[in-house]
Amino acid sequence: MSWQNKGLNIRKFIETCGSAEGAAMELRTILEDEKDGPVIRENFSLRECAEQLKRPGFENATLRHGHLSEAVQVSQFSIIVGELISNKVMDSYNAYPKILDRLVAPFPSKLQIDKIPGTYVAGVMEDVLPGEPYKHTGDIKDKYVQIEGKKRGMILDITEEAVMFDQTGTILYQAGKFGELAAIDREKRGLYTIMDLTVAGKTYYCWYPAGTRTAVWANAGGAGHAHEYDNMIVDVLADYTDIDVANLLLGTMRDENGNNILVPATQILVPRALLTTATRLIKNSVLPGGTNEERNPYADAVEVLHSPIIDGCGDTDAIVNWWWGDFKRQFINKVVYPLQTLRRRMSDNHDPAFEQDMIAQYKVREYSQVGAVDYRYVVKSTGHGS
Repeated sequence: MSWQNKGLNIRKFIETCGSAEGAAMELRTILEDEKDGPVIRENFSLRECAEQLKRPGFENATLRHGHLSEAVQVSQFSIIVGELISNKVMDSYNAYPKILDRLVAPFPSKLQIDKIPGTYVAGVMEDVLPGEPYKHTGDIKDKYVQIEGKKRGMILDITEEAVMFDQTGTILYQAGKFGELAAIDREKRGLYTIMDLTVAGKTYYCWYPAGTRTAVWANAGGAGHAHEYDNMIVDVLADYTDIDVANLLLGTMRDENGNNILVPATQILVPRALLTTATRLIKNSVLPGGTNEERNPYADAVEVLHSPIIDGCGDTDAIVNWWWGDFKRQFINKVVYPLQTLRRRMSDNHDPAFEQDMIAQYKVREYSQVGAVDYRYVVKSTGHGS
């Protein structure tokens, strides 16, 4: 079934909407319809679209090699097809199972490098007697962490042959793979960064206090050190006593004035080997390992998260590591621009159009980076202890 068989003529559609840009906006609305969108997209035909958009005076032109760019309104073609490509990319991107957005807080940005400040008062509240002035004990100090963005992307080409031989299914399949690859790439980079790993010689570090890379998971360095408090334990995740150890460590966290930081744990992140154990500990209404069917204080109070990316990171310790805390208070996702699809109109003024018979090119890209703004809201266990 084609667009023509459904009574949807591209040329008339553009004329009705007033312009190719207007038609693209209307088409975007149609494609976003959960019922009709997939039908419209999957029954689209590159060849049919090209035939309907032949310029006046070229009605008898054929789609033979070397004449397609003359016969077709290339700009209108690339705009309309671009909506189909973008819709397929985003559908596949959104369909890929992801957990990263549940671990990071969004942070919109317009800068390549952000210095995210934190201001605190080095001082305490004191008694003020009647008629006495307030003490000037508040010494304002500035701290910051640095997060640098990363741009990622790739280009999808549509050639004359793809239109001549109506390879619409192949092009849409490829667009879908682009969306899936973009999702995998973002998820992998984000999780590797949260884990603070080096993978295949490439660093995925997350914490840069005052612009200097510091391991986010480390033993306490003491007063005056960037890592003043310990956020690591060694307990194997076996029963509720191991979770208690992580909880107790979170309870020792203090701010720069020595005040307790309230950190209610909301998530536990685990490799596949610990998924059953973690689910059992969190989802049971009674306390696993407890006595007399004690009520489980963690029952459905904490989200259990797992990703195969953890297991496939190449770190042999990853299969026993686990993390406990409030991830969104510790990690942010800096976004300069989210995943987007950009079109390039092809003409003989561009080398690819002439040398490679490209009709249209679409760039899929995103500019973002996960980073840590603190280290005191999540505890990591190496899983090697008792």
